[in-house]
Amino acid sequence: MRLTLKTKLIATFVALIAIFGTAMFFAQTSLADLQSRLDRIVTVEAKRVELSSNLVKEELRTQRDIRDYMLAESPQVREEIRDRIAENAARQAANMETLLPLASDTGREELAQYQQALERIQGVSDRAVALADAGNAADGNRLLNREGQQYWLEMRDSLDQILQSNEDNMARAATASEEEYRKARATLLIAMAVAATIGAAGATWVVLGVTRGLARAAAIAKKVAAGDLAERAELRGNDEITDLLKTLNAMVTKLREVVGEVSAGARNVAAGSNQMASTSEEMSQGATEQASSTEEASSSMEQMTANIKQTADNAAQTEKMAEKSASDARASGTAVADAVEAMKTIADRIMVVQEIARQTDLLALNAAVEAARAGEHGRGFAVVASEVRKLAERSQTAAGEISGLSGNTVRAAEDAGRMLEGLVPDIERTSALVSDISSASRELATGASQVNTAIQELDKVTQENTAASEQLSATAEQLSAQSESLRSAASYFRVENDFSAPPAPSATRTERKPVKRPRDQISEHSLAGGGFDFDMSGGEDDLDAQFDRSAA
Repeated sequence: MRLTLKTKLIATFVALIAIFGTAMFFAQTSLADLQSRLDRIVTVEAKRVELSSNLVKEELRTQRDIRDYMLAESPQVREEIRDRIAENAARQAANMETLLPLASDTGREELAQYQQALERIQGVSDRAVALADAGNAADGNRLLNREGQQYWLEMRDSLDQILQSNEDNMARAATASEEEYRKARATLLIAMAVAATIGAAGATWVVLGVTRGLARAAAIAKKVAAGDLAERAELRGNDEITDLLKTLNAMVTKLREVVGEVSAGARNVAAGSNQMASTSEEMSQGATEQASSTEEASSSMEQMTANIKQTADNAAQTEKMAEKSASDARASGTAVADAVEAMKTIADRIMVVQEIARQTDLLALNAAVEAARAGEHGRGFAVVASEVRKLAERSQTAAGEISGLSGNTVRAAEDAGRMLEGLVPDIERTSALVSDISSASRELATGASQVNTAIQELDKVTQENTAASEQLSATAEQLSAQSESLRSAASYFRVENDFSAPPAPSATRTERKPVKRPRDQISEHSLAGGGFDFDMSGGEDDLDAQFDRSAA
């Protein structure tokens, strides 16, 4: 069963309340009984005694008044005494009427005896008064002394008995009330003693449990405050203090785990921060090298952009020259075709001349034959004919040579025309290729400009990365110092397992290596003024075989 502090306190207070309730109920009952007894004593017993005393007093007054009546000589005095006697009798009757309902059975018997004695003495008193009224007071006194004295003694005994009986009843009632009071007081004292004992026992039980538990809790708290997490509180009982100690033990266990984890985490953070610092140093060095390389690449790209622009300009000029060359080649082809036609016409004319020379040779031969027939007379004509024939032969020979040369020239012109006809498409294709090269060069110049801009942005980012890596390195060093401080703070606590470890080595700055400048990749053939120098010594191809080299 779980006896918690609440249960203990409730049980203690319930017991106290039950005891006090019982005692109060008994005290209330006793007080009510005592009150009833006191009321009876006051209203009955004391009243009996008072009324009994009044009877005695009134009877004494009556006997005194009768004696005075016997001695009185004046009628007026006797009348006053008679009135007093009547008043005494009336009071006695009233007392009897009041006393009879209050009297007990024994008291009623005694009152009856008193009433009989009273009636007898009143009879004697009436006779004595009558004697006194008759002027014989002495006989009346003797009657009173003789018979009245006897009846008076009997009545007095009866009154004494009534008074004593009432006093005894009142004494018994007072004794009973006192006994009831002592009993109630004893009961209350016993109840108070039992309640005090139970309360003291319960309070001692609860206080000892609380103080001892709190003492163990305070001891654990002092151990924790001193940094000792190896202790555990001894558990006793099954109340809230035990729950508190269980909670403290759980707290100490959790603190031990947390301190261990914090110590291990601090070491890991220190190691990680050192590694991060080293890595950030390497990143910073790499970023610095990258920044330098980026700057050089940016410079090279600027130079390359200028060269590409120059190349684009040269390509545009080459495109114009190629277009002009194609146009000139087409014009040359037309001129060669015209020259071939002219040479063919010249050849035809030379054939005519050759035919004329042949005809002239035949005519000279005929003239020589005719001159030979003429004899001496035709000798001069024969000489002229012979010369003409020689001239005709020489003309024919020259015409043949010219005809052969014209044929060779025509063939060469035709070959040149065919070559020019084949060269014009090549030149046009070359012009188109140069135009494409010019467009590509312009696009390349635009792309190179964008690449140059991107490289400049990359240079800025690289410089920012360099600054960030340096800041990261500084932050890593600060984190390492903070982790070392945290580990030192966590080492204040002592646990069962030794979580202490040597501090992580501090981050050391790596020596930055000098940045190597990348080798310039620009072509060695670039001109000082910009652009590119085309290397035409790449060797001949199949198309080169169609052309003849000629010296200028």
